[in-house]
Amino acid sequence: LAGITGVIAETGANILNIEHFRFDNTLPVGFTRVTFSLETKGLEHIRNVVETLRQHGYDVNVNSQIF
Repeated sequence: LAGITGVIAETGANILNIEHFRFDNTLPVGFTRVTFSLETKGLEHIRNVVETLRQHGYDVNVNSQIF
């Protein structure tokens, strides 16, 4: 969690909630699903957060009514 939260912090987004799913039988061994609720400054900021996470190797899915 430290790695991904650090990347999010670099983007300036605020983490409101984290859900960490270590035991998910849909994931390969060694993988973890993490869901974040973030506070951002708008659509462009969301795009920046997503792009930055992807550049760091994270698989990102966005579930937002704004995006």
